[in-house]
Amino acid sequence: MKINITKKQYWDLMRGMYMADWMANAICEADIKQDEGIKEARDFIFSLAREFGYENFVEYDDEYKKYYATSEMDDESSIRELIERYDEYATWNELSKWLGERDFFAKYTSKEIEIMNDEDRFTKRMECEILWEKEFEEYGIERISLDIIDDFFKKWHKIKDSLINSSSKVFFHEREIWWCSIGRNIGFEQNGKGDEFTRPVIIIKRLSLDTCLIIPLTTSNKRKNIFSLGILTGEIGESFAMVEQIRLIDAKRLGKKITVLDKERFDKLISFIKGIISSDT
Repeated sequence: MKINITKKQYWDLMRGMYMADWMANAICEADIKQDEGIKEARDFIFSLAREFGYENFVEYDDEYKKYYATSEMDDESSIRELIERYDEYATWNELSKWLGERDFFAKYTSKEIEIMNDEDRFTKRMECEILWEKEFEEYGIERISLDIIDDFFKKWHKIKDSLINSSSKVFFHEREIWWCSIGRNIGFEQNGKGDEFTRPVIIIKRLSLDTCLIIPLTTSNKRKNIFSLGILTGEIGESFAMVEQIRLIDAKRLGKKITVLDKERFDKLISFIKGIISSDT
């Protein structure tokens, strides 16, 4: 079946596939499976960009045989506006829902909740959520407590203490990829995920028996200064090295070895890092 579309219709379709892939796959880290159907549909639509005169928004990677959005697509004003609008709505909505649920279980005992019928339970939970919706509409986050944020740091510090007191010895080498307890960090510093605050990292330089330079990995390609490592294993899938997040760690943070990157891709990664360093100096 052949479908004829105008240039304007193709542009809207390309924007739509970009945002669909962003919503479905941009947040995917090592423990979240990407939607392959949406990725394939996006690649197909992107493959037609040159035919419709939009080749500056799409680039093709010969090595990995895939299409990627260029920075011009990432920064396109109408796309940014729609994504930011969605982000703002989702943030306030989810925050009100989460805090309302917390307050509901704090306000009523488990016995009181047990004897509520479905309608009462729904109504009372909504009452708690609506209070937060009104709070955010009027004051934003100015009056919100930092206890929620503190909980994450408290959990991380317990894990950090156990790592500090660990007597186990970790043997590691360059090019290896490990699960690493990155932790709960500050600002733009990359965080770990899950109960152990971990994420995959690649060891790029062994400095001593106990320290090394690492780069955290992600499955999201919506970042600056990332280097594609391709598909590593079924466990973590297609991965990108977040070169801007290079850091020194103690080997006690290393948990389980995942795989070893082949020398050819490792050498390309090192060249990419050197290129960024030289361009900034």
